[in-house]
Amino acid sequence: MESVPASVPYITPPETLVAAWRKQIGAEPGILRVGLAWAGKERPYPNRSCPPEYLAPLLAVNGTRVYSLQIGERDRLPLPPELAEQVIDLTGGIENFADTAALIANLDLVITIDTAVAHLAGALGKPAWVLLPKWADWRWLAGRDDSPWYPSMRLFRQSRQGDWACVVGHVARALRERIAGEVSAGTACHEMLESLFKSAMELLEQKAFAAAIFQFRKLLAMISSDPTVWFNLGRAYHLNKNLADAEYCYLRAIELKPDSHAVWFNLGDLYLNQNEFPKAEICLRKAHVHAPDSVKILLCLGAALIPLGKISDAFDCCRKILAMQPDNVEAVFNMGYLHLRSGNYLEGFANLEARIGMEALDIDRRRYCQPRWDGSPLQGRSILIYGEQGMGDVIQFCRYIPLVAQQSGKIVFEVDPPLVTLLESSLSGVAQVVPKSEAPPLTDVYIQLLSLPYIFRTTLEMLPNTIPYLVPDSLKRTKWRDLLAKDAALRVGIVWRGNPRNPMDRERSCPMAALSPLAGVRGVSFYCLQLGAASEEIHGMKIVDFTTELKDFSDTAALMANLDLVIGVDTSVTHLAGALGIPVMMLLTFVPDWRWLIDREDSPWYPSMRLFRQKRCGDWGGVIERVRIALDSLVKERAHGTRPYEY
Repeated sequence: MESVPASVPYITPPETLVAAWRKQIGAEPGILRVGLAWAGKERPYPNRSCPPEYLAPLLAVNGTRVYSLQIGERDRLPLPPELAEQVIDLTGGIENFADTAALIANLDLVITIDTAVAHLAGALGKPAWVLLPKWADWRWLAGRDDSPWYPSMRLFRQSRQGDWACVVGHVARALRERIAGEVSAGTACHEMLESLFKSAMELLEQKAFAAAIFQFRKLLAMISSDPTVWFNLGRAYHLNKNLADAEYCYLRAIELKPDSHAVWFNLGDLYLNQNEFPKAEICLRKAHVHAPDSVKILLCLGAALIPLGKISDAFDCCRKILAMQPDNVEAVFNMGYLHLRSGNYLEGFANLEARIGMEALDIDRRRYCQPRWDGSPLQGRSILIYGEQGMGDVIQFCRYIPLVAQQSGKIVFEVDPPLVTLLESSLSGVAQVVPKSEAPPLTDVYIQLLSLPYIFRTTLEMLPNTIPYLVPDSLKRTKWRDLLAKDAALRVGIVWRGNPRNPMDRERSCPMAALSPLAGVRGVSFYCLQLGAASEEIHGMKIVDFTTELKDFSDTAALMANLDLVIGVDTSVTHLAGALGIPVMMLLTFVPDWRWLIDREDSPWYPSMRLFRQKRCGDWGGVIERVRIALDSLVKERAHGTRPYEY
């Protein structure tokens, strides 16, 4: 091994061919040109070819232009069409290895499996990254990532036989690092560097993220060990939603400056928004150590601790903030949220009042001429109750309207238009139910709906939970009863998505496909309660769909009153079922809203509701399997004369 003749290049292509390929490719400053080969003959090494579908992470790396070096075997292992679109194929102009060598000479890097292209690139002295199976040929030795035969070569090996995904993942990360710049130009002019950095930062502030990324990359080509540049390149990627590259840049910045609270915070925030809560906690705790007085860090750390069940630590984050800033409304609100999750409603609803002053929540920005109600007897005065936030919240908390009516006032209830018909026919003691408007109706006093639990000093033990407190229109109910009369099966309404405008909708909504195991339960008829574009997702289940006839919540309530059960995610439809006293199987995320408390299978708000929680983040499969078992039990109980909704 010590005497291998490894001086490269020992092969050189004709200069005329090199110039011809250079002219054909053209100039493209700032772009890394990569040659790619993925397939060799099946014999004598059947495991050396990389199935082309695994190459997607390589082709997703920004800042590259990929050229095909694959000559044979393309019929056996063709690139999928979506990947082929990202690869420039000039191989039609290759007649022999002289052409291949001339093309490689115009590239910056060759990524290939163990085939002739790898040997040619190595012989030309071109940087070559070779993807190897776990049991590679003898010439690549064992356990090494370099080759004594080719000094310009780097080896990427499978750790498990057939695990091409891992190999390609390592190569993609190395490629991002290569692009970000390993070349140092120590003699670069200081003024030029400052100008480039200033320009990149201005582009970042202007939200021209792609242009900023390009500028930061140019900087890294000259000062590859500057943590500030790596950090801001990470920010640019982060803001451009290229999270894999952002994570890589933050990690490089941390390697270079491990005491930077800003880098730890941004990396923690990235993990937090990807629901990687353990990683987020580690990073945000590091950030807190280096910047103990940062309120922003403490707020994010508290948000990461809640889904990990570390409620006491999350409370500590709020207390630290309030010790520094007693009037910090976000910390007060978060404290209220934690109290509510824990069932301490008295303090929770008191702290929840902070929401009114939080611009980020956009609760109610209207200007009121009348004073805000303090809970004192109305004695004939008129009161406007504003149905804030989502329609599910309005349905849940309109139960407080009769308590306000006992104060001898004239109630005007302002809600979203789809709720008007249902609420004006259901709620006693209400003078008017009106649709929301930009200017609030003029009354003697006003109050936001979610402030009523605070005004009436609600506790977990004393909340108003007599159901039903909403009732469907009798004529509409009769219409649906007659329409469904011939269906003797267990009638189950189903809803799987919430309002897409809700920032939590991505987590709380369940893919329609995940519900398909329920179709295997015999003796059940499923009815669609999903309105909007999501209703078009129905597949894999036989579902009766009358949603075109549901114009508002009054129609939905009338249909629902003729069902035996509703299965759905945390959205207004399931709240409506609970308010009507209809049995509900609620599908909850790993970190549900405060109103569902912690670890309970029942709800103090809705006695007819049963909660099915994810046991780990994103695990809808486990939830649906438990619902399937419960649904099957209900069908069997019904067959034996037991009421199916007695939980």
